[in-house]
This record gives sequence, C-alpha cells and structure tokens, in this order.
Amino acid sequence: MKTTVRLEGLKELDGALEALIASTSARTAKTALKKALIDAGEPMAARARQLVPARTGRLRASIVISASLKNSAGKAAYAAAKRSGASSSDAVSAMRAAQRAAKGEAASVEVYVGPSGRPASRAHWVEFGTKPHVIRPKSGGGLLSIWAGRPGAIVARVAEVNHPGQKPRAFMRPAFDTTAAQVLGAIAGAMRIRLAEAAARAAKRSAKAAAKRLA
Repeated sequence: MKTTVRLEGLKELDGALEALIASTSARTAKTALKKALIDAGEPMAARARQLVPARTGRLRASIVISASLKNSAGKAAYAAAKRSGASSSDAVSAMRAAQRAAKGEAASVEVYVGPSGRPASRAHWVEFGTKPHVIRPKSGGGLLSIWAGRPGAIVARVAEVNHPGQKPRAFMRPAFDTTAAQVLGAIAGAMRIRLAEAAARAAKRSAKAAAKRLA
C-alpha cells in the first residue's frame, strides 16, 4: 500500500533551496532535501519496527527509510503528446526531450518507509492477513518441507499444505496513523538544518579554494 502526502506552503525554505542551487548545484540541494526527509521520517520507521511481529526478526530488520528523486516532466510531455494525436514513438521522443531539459532542475522527492529486500515480498501477508489457502510446490511433483519452528529442523515432506490463513497483524498503517503528524511537523525543521549544513560546507569549500588561489 502506498500513501502519498503533499506538503506545500514552505516559501522560506523554497527560497533557501533555490539559493543553495544557485550557489552550489541542483544535485547538492536535492541531496540535502533527501537527507532532511529521511531525518523527518525516522519516527515512522521506528514505530513500525516496534509494532511488527518479530518471530525471526528479519522483517523488523528490513524496515528502512529511503528517499528517491522523481521528476514528472517526462510523463507530462508524453501525456501531452498523446493528447495532441502524436504517435507512440513521437510521444516517447517528447518525453525524453523533456527529461533531458529538466535534468538538474527542481524535482519532487519520494520517501519510502517500510520493509525492504526479501522480507518485503511477504510483508503484505503480515499487514493484511491471508485467507485459508492451499500451498503447493512451485515445481510439479516436488515436495514441501515442514519445519519444526526453526530452519534446518525438517520433520516432514508433503505434497501440499492446507494453510488455515492468518489474521492481519498490521504494523505499517498504525505506524503511519500515529506518526504522520509528527513527521510532517518535523520536515520544516529538518530541512532548515540540512540546507544550512549544505550551505556551510559549500561556503567552506569556496573559502578554501579562494585561499589556495591567493597562496
């Protein structure tokens, strides 16, 4: 399940972000923005780790918070081209041209909080539960191993298993519901800190470079 929250109205920070881009680069500013959102989102990840069932601990250990940059210029150009009657190849060309033109410009940042790696493929079974179902080997004629509570302790091999299903044991939705306000409230403060740090590092590098030129 993916939940999207849009945050607007931070004019002061938008100005600071633009100033950092002007004095350094778009990449530097975007990196600072990603770090800020990761900082702000940590309470949600921490709460999810507290709530998740931990039989082996692998699902809990897999819960991470990460951020990625997204730029919608290409999608918008593709959609506009298709609406105007352009062919698919022309629309793709328009999309790529828009992506090239938008490279380095302002982009949105998506933050992901939740399970990662192999445990993520089974996390939805825990979150939402499952109905009764039959489990069969992936390959025809194979056998399923029945474990005695821990890996390596096989007690039987069978052709299929009638799983009774399991009740939902939600951990991500409750984590979102109980920390979303805190996360949103922390974003502005985290952005101020990360943007100030990036600006200070840039100023220090500039001063060092200027000193070398004068030496």
